[in-house]
Parts: sequence; structure tokens; C-alpha cells
Amino acid sequence: MPALLPLMSAGDLMKPPVIYGHFNKHRGFGIEDYYPEVLQFITILRDPFETAISTYFYIRKVSHTWKDQSRVQTEDLENYLRTSSLNILNHFPREINLDNFKDIIEEFFVEIGITENLPHSLEKISRKLGKGFDPATLETVNATERDQRVPNDYRDQFRDKHPLEHSVYDFAKARIAIT
Repeated sequence: MPALLPLMSAGDLMKPPVIYGHFNKHRGFGIEDYYPEVLQFITILRDPFETAISTYFYIRKVSHTWKDQSRVQTEDLENYLRTSSLNILNHFPREINLDNFKDIIEEFFVEIGITENLPHSLEKISRKLGKGFDPATLETVNATERDQRVPNDYRDQFRDKHPLEHSVYDFAKARIAIT
């Protein structure tokens, strides 16, 4: 569990802190568990389908070194996509559903970036935080090669299985493109 930090002291009123990390409310360390008073958030999302595909190939690549082999998928890609769950929205500070996600995003998020357009997303986030950003500092790390082709129809099936995640991603993607 991350250490709880004091958010506001008299010296921080003009320069409030930025807390960052992978908070996850469904694993017992959500942002509201630590900082219920926080009302502004920033996140970066990745296409849910690409996240699942990437996870599949990554686990296949590195799982032979894991002590706990029970987490290693043994099925093929199609079955993995059919049975896998996503945890993208576990990191959101509020519970969202298809009826409220737009309102939650509009009310609480300063910005939501998109991995597929990371330089533009980080430039927007930096501007909103009053910070500079140099896109030359970005590098690609942890990219796992794909040793098989991913059929296009898998995307549609996956989208149908995860409508909330895709709706949130599509909304965020449209927002980042507008400004």
C-alpha cells in the first residue's frame, strides 16, 4: 500500500501537490480510500482492445518466470479475449456506468489523455498543470512483439463484450481531439 501523504499545509495553498500512481479501488487502494477530499483527476487511457491484446502477448512472453503459474493463461488469443476482464475503470476515482460516465469525466477530470496520442495528450496535461513538456523525452519501453496475427473481427466481439470501457475510451478520445 502506498504511504498516505498530507495533502495540504499552509505552504501548499498556492502550489498544491500532485499525487500520482496506480490507485485501484477494487483492490482496496482506491484514490478515495486515501484522499476522499480530492476532486480533480488526470488519467491516461489506452484502447481497451489494445490493452487486452498487449496483456495477452506480454503474459505469454514473461509468465514462464512467475512462481504463481495459476495466473498464466493457457488458452488461445480468441478464448482469452472472450473470457478476460478489464481493470481499466478500477483506477477511476468514482464508480461509473453507461449512464453517468460522461458526467463523472466532465465534473472530476482536468484531462484524460490517450496513449495512442501520447505526445498531444501530455502536452495538454502539461499546459493545464502550468508545466513544460518536451516530446523528445518520450520513449517506447516494454513493447512486446506479437507473434501471431490478430483478426479484425476479434475487435468487434471484444467491443460488444466491454461496452462501458469502450464508451469511456471513445468519449475521452473525442475530448482530447477537440481541443
